[in-house]
Amino acid sequence: MKLSYKLLSMSAAVAMSTGLLYGVTTSTNLPINQKAVHAESASKEIIFQAKSGFDAKDYIKSIGGSIEQEVDLINGYIARVPADRLDQVKAQNGITNVSESHRVESTTQKIGEDNVIGKALGQRNTHNELIKATNVQYTGTGVTVAVLDSGVGAINELNVTKSVAINPDATTTTDLYGHGTHVAGIISGDSIHTGVAPNTNIISVKLGTDGGYVDEVDLLLGLQWVFDYKDEYNIKVVNLSVSSTISQSYLDNPISAAVEQLWLNGVIVVTAAGNDQYNQSDINYAPANDPFVITVGALDGEGEYSASLTKLASWSKFGVTPEGVTKPELNAPGVDIVSYLSSETAILAKEHPEAVYNNNYIEMSGTSMAAPVITGAIALLLEANPDLTPNQIKYLLTQTAQPTATAGSNIIDVEKAIGLAKNKDYLNNLNLSNYNNFEQSQYINPSGNTVDYSKLSWHSLEWLKLSWHNVDWAKLSWKSQWDSIGQSLNN
Repeated sequence: MKLSYKLLSMSAAVAMSTGLLYGVTTSTNLPINQKAVHAESASKEIIFQAKSGFDAKDYIKSIGGSIEQEVDLINGYIARVPADRLDQVKAQNGITNVSESHRVESTTQKIGEDNVIGKALGQRNTHNELIKATNVQYTGTGVTVAVLDSGVGAINELNVTKSVAINPDATTTTDLYGHGTHVAGIISGDSIHTGVAPNTNIISVKLGTDGGYVDEVDLLLGLQWVFDYKDEYNIKVVNLSVSSTISQSYLDNPISAAVEQLWLNGVIVVTAAGNDQYNQSDINYAPANDPFVITVGALDGEGEYSASLTKLASWSKFGVTPEGVTKPELNAPGVDIVSYLSSETAILAKEHPEAVYNNNYIEMSGTSMAAPVITGAIALLLEANPDLTPNQIKYLLTQTAQPTATAGSNIIDVEKAIGLAKNKDYLNNLNLSNYNNFEQSQYINPSGNTVDYSKLSWHSLEWLKLSWHNVDWAKLSWKSQWDSIGQSLNN
């Protein structure tokens, strides 16, 4: 079931020119500068599930709260409750998996530095050369990517086919902050600073306010929008250059449940590893810590064209989560990346004038910049072979990656990955079981059992409201034991 969206859809061009809002009912319609204060004082915005037969709406109302949205993607609710009743809600027998909605931040480490912008603009970005994407015959034609970020500006070289805004506090679908446009340009820019896959279609899902404030409710509803419209717009990849600000197991996080649902329904989710120059191993933040996504670390090419000379950026996160998931799986250039600026009046342009060039470009560094390099590479692979599954994509890119100057931080090799992507015999014999033997989020698998999707053993999995027909089985081409498919979902 699709969410109840506030306004009817129209073309991206009309939306950008008129400033009209696409939105869903999320949090209260407070002024931008009051939202965080309100959330941390009088009330709390939460995401939760309810047990079968429990009247969650009546209960939340009885304690002075309100249900703001049902979220079918995770079979849950978004509610606002009095702050002094939060512990009561968590202890209520009919309610499960309560999670507060925390702030979500972009994963940009730095924006411009003296003398660096000039160096970067003295030549083309080197990331396409470093990942060996310059000599391939593919450009992402026919592939659609959803960019969940601060919006995407009206850039002629970007093929933005749809723009929506999730947060009702946003006044326009366009990018008044400056981050999302930069990210989209890395994926599909087509100018002197060329994107990885310049013919890719971009769908812009603006998450937060015009000022760049985003919380987990915004991100969750953005992911719900993608799930609702993935078939209508043929969305194959989602780029998330964002991170939660609270360390939390992926098993307990509703964002993790949402990205897992997309992954298991054939949508490839690419997310930034995050940045921390003081504690690089602090990797336990959603959605980067989830095993059912591709997490991307940032490499520093230092202006070189040789992949072997690149090294992991000093702030790019890496490590093993408490659940034993090694992150990131992939790495790509993410330092001193020049891409489109949404507007010379964008917030980031005003805050960092030293990073702006000719009012059209801005230089940024971060895993926010590395993730869209991978997203663009995936668009190339999907043009070469549209039938590739998320697990196959992950396998191809990890197995063909090449060593860098930092041990264990290999860089993708697009040419080699595409070569294997077109080899049907090779794909048919892949053993992808290692990608599937992970426990899922408690929002999806309350029993806490490890689910082996290579065997499709569904007796241990409670899909809640995700019905059998909603899973596109034709695209779940893991090595499967189809004789087990007869086991029921009734438990």
